Amino acid sequence: MFIPNSTYRIQLNDHFTFSDLRGILDYLHELGVSTVYASPITTASKGSSHGYDVTDPLILSPEIGTEAELKELSARLQTYGMGWLQDIVPNHMAYDTANPWLYDVLERGRVSRYYSYFDIVGDHPVELLGDKLMAPFLGATVTECLKKNELTLQFTPTGFVIRYYDKDYPVAIHLYRWICTVADGFPDGLPAALDELEQLATADPETWKPGKKSWVQQRQADPSWQHFIAARVSFFNQRIHLLESLLQGQHYVLTHASLAASHINYRRFFTVNSLICLRMEAPEVM
Repeated sequence: MFIPNSTYRIQLNDHFTFSDLRGILDYLHELGVSTVYASPITTASKGSSHGYDVTDPLILSPEIGTEAELKELSARLQTYGMGWLQDIVPNHMAYDTANPWLYDVLERGRVSRYYSYFDIVGDHPVELLGDKLMAPFLGATVTECLKKNELTLQFTPTGFVIRYYDKDYPVAIHLYRWICTVADGFPDGLPAALDELEQLATADPETWKPGKKSWVQQRQADPSWQHFIAARVSFFNQRIHLLESLLQGQHYVLTHASLAASHINYRRFFTVNSLICLRMEAPEVM
């Protein structure tokens, strides 16, 4: 086992990357540092200054550098006889729709493999929540946000979403049929296409993710679908009562941030709503 006798903590982010670290290795070596102690280097929330708000623990952060650059750093360290001590984040991840595990939970609920990865109270006594995951990120009540047109339905390369400023929350798959068939004039093949999507939605993530991507791309490539979906989105966004029903049907509950103090149903890092804790006691999560 390599035992460091002098470490130097390096905070990596988009302002200090692998390339920047490479530029000071000579200095660290001359200083007598035996080990570089690196901050988290996996993908975190965009623009993260610290890296502890992890969105994907399996991929290096592109804001910090590439695998090739990391290998080059490793080789340089070996020539100096220096080691690398890596800080990791096993306790929590970012509650962010850029987090693919969490996005799957928001979109598919308990069907998602990752539902059990997060420390969620799955049967909350408060009727508002039930088995839905709280999302306490609104700056006002749902009603107030709807009246100010801050919550809208959109169709993006990831499918139907509920947009709140720069955040897109996924629409539950079972609601696609309701959105698409509450009107006449739907395109040919709509029932079969929705059947296909709903069948895919129960599959494992490895099948579901590329399958859904392909499904959405097919819809976006068809002019008749483009016109129909644009009309449906406009129809919903002009009717607050439909948007309210849409919000009520999700696997999560968008609420005012202040409600987290009394109604939160997931373990967070201290009182930071945007950091949701993991169940590291579960072998599959570890």
